[in-house]
Amino acid sequence: MDQPAELDLNAEVWKLSGTKQDQVLIYVAVAVAAQGMILCVVLVTTGRYISHFRNTDSQLTRGGVILGSALACGAFGMQCFQLQLYVVHATSDIPSVLRTDALCNTAYRLLGGIFSLVAMTFYSNRIWRLSGRRWTVIVPLAVLIFSAFALMLATVVIGFTFPILTHESLPSMRSFFERQTAVVRAHGAVTFASDAIISGSLVYLLLRTRNSIFGAEGDRGIVSRILIIMGEAMVPPTIAIAVLTIGTSRVGGGAIIDWKRILFATLPLLYYQSLLYSLVARRKVRRLLDERGVAAQYRLESSHTTKQHKAAVGGSSSGRDGARVTDSAGREASGSADQLKGDRLEW
Repeated sequence: MDQPAELDLNAEVWKLSGTKQDQVLIYVAVAVAAQGMILCVVLVTTGRYISHFRNTDSQLTRGGVILGSALACGAFGMQCFQLQLYVVHATSDIPSVLRTDALCNTAYRLLGGIFSLVAMTFYSNRIWRLSGRRWTVIVPLAVLIFSAFALMLATVVIGFTFPILTHESLPSMRSFFERQTAVVRAHGAVTFASDAIISGSLVYLLLRTRNSIFGAEGDRGIVSRILIIMGEAMVPPTIAIAVLTIGTSRVGGGAIIDWKRILFATLPLLYYQSLLYSLVARRKVRRLLDERGVAAQYRLESSHTTKQHKAAVGGSSSGRDGARVTDSAGREASGSADQLKGDRLEW
């Protein structure tokens, strides 16, 4: 291709994209920065998880966490590669840059779909347990989850058919973008519906189930309780997928080069971080239950001391009172142990 024809093709592609090179660089750079910040949080949370649960959780769970964190690092590396493409080659060869970017985004969409599937399956299992293992709850959730995953696979298949941009293929690109955008919006709508139902159900069930546990913290623990439950109920990625789906209203294509790039780049890591946060947050519940167990044990020992003292001075009736206190403290300690067992299984 001679130089004038190449310049003309670059101009046509930029016109088709509906944006400018400077704007694209800003959006891609901000997306990489946002993803990098979330990745730092993911790595810190991964370290906390391994530190707290390396001896209690199964080897499969620990291996899955390490693999997920490695994939998150790989996703960040791919976003950096895409930024490098725009910085170095966007001026001279934007058709190749846009196609490579679109193919990378398709692979990234596949990774996000896998993270979403794992997260929604994990949270659906929690809902099933917290609701008393009702099959009428889990079956509709399973239908929504696998419908969203199937639509994600459809978007991936279409994305990998992104054509080579030439003068001959440009006239058909708009119809390709329209078809791709329709499938992407359908996938986003079903995913948002699944996320919203799961998040809403978890918020309700966790607030109801943990009221007796976190109630010991008093009013000062309300904000902390809400933030913990929001993080554990997959609320952040649900909000992100809602905004991203609403924003996918015009023809865009696989090369996401506007403000949606920021949400698109961070969404898979938001799913994964929410899952990690749920795993690590179990430690706070266990700590509160352990504190109650220590308090119950302290009251148990105190009641024994009181009983012995009153028995020494001939307080037979007081001895019966001390026995009742001892029995009450023992039941409280037993209750804390039962709650801790429930935490391992359901929280």
